[in-house]
Amino acid sequence: MEAYRILSLGTGKAIFFSLLGKWGQLQTLKLVGAGNISSTSLSGLGEDLTFASLTFKYFKPRTAKMPLFSNQSLYQLTMPIYMLFGDSDQLIPASKSINRLKQFAPQAKIELLPDTGHLIINQADRILKFLNLQGS
Repeated sequence: MEAYRILSLGTGKAIFFSLLGKWGQLQTLKLVGAGNISSTSLSGLGEDLTFASLTFKYFKPRTAKMPLFSNQSLYQLTMPIYMLFGDSDQLIPASKSINRLKQFAPQAKIELLPDTGHLIINQADRILKFLNLQGS
């Protein structure tokens, strides 16, 4: 239940900030982006802000509770699993998810990315490496 509360709080903030123009976009970028964004102005964010602007233009945020796999469902998974988490994620607490995966899906390869928030981008090389290892 705690994860739902945190997720709802983060989603609510993101929806609120989306109503506040460019300043709100910056605040949402801080919320879901890398945990180390501290700029109080839009200068210097360049690509990140462009990416966020496109996202806000076409993305409809989830307002319902996230589905949660039961422990039994996780335990029954037999396929390779690769999970990336950001250590500064403000929406989904990585530590709880990591602990559950380790306990109920021990085959999962888990990586905690430093200085990364909820928005995990530019990870194609990591993912391809994992997929290529599975195909070998």
